[in-house]
Formats: sequence, structure tokens, C-alpha cells
Amino acid sequence: MRHAHGPIGLLLVIVGCHRGPTAALESGVRLRADSAQYSVRTEGAMYDHVTIGYRLENNSGRTLSDNYCHTPRPKGLEKQSADGDWVFAYSGVTLMCRSSPPFRIANGGTYRGTFLLAVERPGTNAAVRFGPDSAPGVYRLRWDLRAGPDPDDKGRPLIAIVSPPFKVVMP
Repeated sequence: MRHAHGPIGLLLVIVGCHRGPTAALESGVRLRADSAQYSVRTEGAMYDHVTIGYRLENNSGRTLSDNYCHTPRPKGLEKQSADGDWVFAYSGVTLMCRSSPPFRIANGGTYRGTFLLAVERPGTNAAVRFGPDSAPGVYRLRWDLRAGPDPDDKGRPLIAIVSPPFKVVMP
């Protein structure tokens, strides 16, 4: 299998408007960030980043699956708005390669990983950007997984898995 390599694989972008497929919430599946609070860290002169460790536990009674490129991970972050609603806030670039076999987590299984939130610092000239007041706030991870071992089986429901909220703060 071939994988794309190069700088595009490392870039993350902000998606300002996102309408993904509708997904049902699932009981028996837990997605948890490793901490209740994360601090934004500087990386070089242009980027700030937050690395969010997480754990996915499947006790739903069935296998869950997803297509991915290189490393399985949640599809993005949602941020709690001032009125308490959750809105799509951030997603990494989805590369066009497809790793095989697809990501599967069996009933009783656990998967650990990290999610990288990387954004341009104010006053720099890169494509990835948050507004000045948008990085600090309350977030949650979201991962939509297919209920069943084949992520391409559209006859199976898509399950929305969200983590409990956590804070992202500026140092």
C-alpha cells in the first residue's frame, strides 16, 4: 500500500463551516480526553499547538469501524458556544490515502491516541488560523464510527461518539 508523504500530511486546517453526516449517539462507547485542561504551547515562530491524548473504549456489544489514512483519530473538535450549544470548531486535513485494513475496535476493545490541534499565531502569514479569542474555551472530541466491521456499509448506522468537555487555555 502507498502512503502520501510530505508537508501536506502534517498540515492541519480550520474548517469554518462543517455539515457532516447525521450520526446517532451510542451508549456503551466512551471517548475521553486524558486531561480536564490543556495549555496552548508555542511551536517555532508561527504555530501554537495543543496535543490532546485520548482513550476510546467500546462496550457497545458490536464492532465499530472507520476508514483512515496512516493513523486512526477523531474527526475533529467541537467548541461550546456562549449559548451552550456545541459547534464544529476544528479538523485536521483528511488525506486521500486509505490505510488497509480499516480501523476496527471490537466490543471490549480500547484504543489510545493523540489529536493535534495546530494553529497559526496572530500576526503570521500561514493558512491555518484561529481568531484571537477562539482558542481558549471548552471543547470536546467527536468521532463518528460505523456500527459494524465495514466502514463502507451505508446500511449500518453511523455512531457519534463525543468526549466529556475539557478546557483549552492560553498560558
